[in-house]
Amino acid sequence: MWSFARAAGEGAELEEFNDYRSFRRSVRLYLLDVWNQADLLVIVLVVAIMVFRLVYAPSSDEEADATGLAYTTMAHMWPRTLYSLAVIFIFMRALQFMRYFSSVGVLTIVLGSMMNDVALFIIILLPLTCGFAVANAALMPQRTGDWYAILGSAPIWEPFWGVIGYFDIQERMQSIQDHSFEYPAGVTVPILTWAYQFIATIILVNLLIAQMADTYSRITSEGFLRWQFERAQLISEFKDTKKPLPPPLNVVWMVLANLYKLLFPVKDVHIHEGFKYMPSEHDMRHWQQQEQIALRLCLTQREVRAKETPESKIEHLESLLQKQEENTRRISRTIEEMARRRQ
Repeated sequence: MWSFARAAGEGAELEEFNDYRSFRRSVRLYLLDVWNQADLLVIVLVVAIMVFRLVYAPSSDEEADATGLAYTTMAHMWPRTLYSLAVIFIFMRALQFMRYFSSVGVLTIVLGSMMNDVALFIIILLPLTCGFAVANAALMPQRTGDWYAILGSAPIWEPFWGVIGYFDIQERMQSIQDHSFEYPAGVTVPILTWAYQFIATIILVNLLIAQMADTYSRITSEGFLRWQFERAQLISEFKDTKKPLPPPLNVVWMVLANLYKLLFPVKDVHIHEGFKYMPSEHDMRHWQQQEQIALRLCLTQREVRAKETPESKIEHLESLLQKQEENTRRISRTIEEMARRRQ
């Protein structure tokens, strides 16, 4: 019920983009927000869980016993897996509310900027890791483990675990002795393992740390201003686009609002969504005057700041010198004319 109420609330938010040229453009602008994408992903996962539950649920205990393992896998394991993914995104959604505070908001901005550094790191690391993974599988074909088990115990997946330092050297050396790898495979395996560990965990990981440190120092200098902008966006979203009641009670509000529109079809009556404040004409004129006063004050302060810069002071001195030169020339011409008249 909560998921359906949440989906209804997200659909109602699309009305805020109905001033654009097309519905497709409105949806595209709505999906630019990462938090909206997370909400839609959670809704899709919950709907998929309901489909699995309804389609593969047995009608009786006898049917459940007859289907056996297939019923257990499709009706329990897949929904549990999707539930685990949905829960992660639901708890991560709490970060949006925590961004209201400056300490958390600035750190989330820095973390988002660091994701670009991580993406570049993965682009560099992935070809190197894949190369060592295939070489590892080719040198130790006798090792047990299914290669198609993602991040399993097969040799092809060991370099991927080695990125985070999980390399059991004693197990690899014992495996070499047990399978009696002949020369040069018995020598190549430990050399490649050492080379990959050195390149991946020492060079590339430290490069990522240095790049993250540079990003942290660069973003924190302007992070407070960016946080103020995102905080204003967060307040505006919950003030103007959200319903006054949270899910699932928002459905009650939507039903009552639509009933009110049907019962009182008057043009002048409008139910404002969320906590949006619609000022009167008197208030609008007042705020327009205040806006013009603030604009003039801003321009005045900008002019004062421009005059205080060294470049503006130099230009001012140059203009004074030019005026002084013109006055000097004018005085000299006057003196010359007076001297000619006396002669």
